[in-house]
Amino acid sequence: MFQDFESKKNHHKSILSLLIDVAKSDKNIDGNENKFLAEIAARKGLNVEDANEVINNPDKYKFTPPPEEKDRMEIFYYVLFLMRTDGIIEEAEEKICYKIGLKLGFNEQLSGDLIGVMKTYLNDNVPPEAMLEMIKKYLN
Repeated sequence: MFQDFESKKNHHKSILSLLIDVAKSDKNIDGNENKFLAEIAARKGLNVEDANEVINNPDKYKFTPPPEEKDRMEIFYYVLFLMRTDGIIEEAEEKICYKIGLKLGFNEQLSGDLIGVMKTYLNDNVPPEAMLEMIKKYLN
C-alpha cells in the first residue's frame, strides 16, 4: 500500500493526528486517553519524538483513508475504543465518530450500532463477538 518507509510513517502520524482530534473533541484529554494514544503510537512504530511532533503540529498530518476495508475498520476501532477510554461517551465524541466513520466509508447505521456496543460495555471489556455481530449485519 505505501511505497516507502517515510510515507508509511507519515500515514501512521496522520492516524495519530486523527485520534488526537477525537480525544480533544470533549475538550478534555484525560490520562487514560493519553495512555491509549501512546499505545497506538507505539503499535504504529512511532517513537516519543514522532508522537510529540504530531501533538505539536496535528494539522501537518492530513488523514487520508487507506483503500483496504480492513485497514479502515482497524482505524475505526481505534476511534471507538478511544472514545470510551475515559468511561464517558459524550455527544461531541459521538459526532466526530460518525464523521470519521463516513470518511472511512462506513454508513451511519453501522457507526451507530458500534457506538451502541461501546455504550453497552462502557465499563467492561467489549466482547469481540459483540462487535462482529454488528458488522455482520452490513456485510453482503
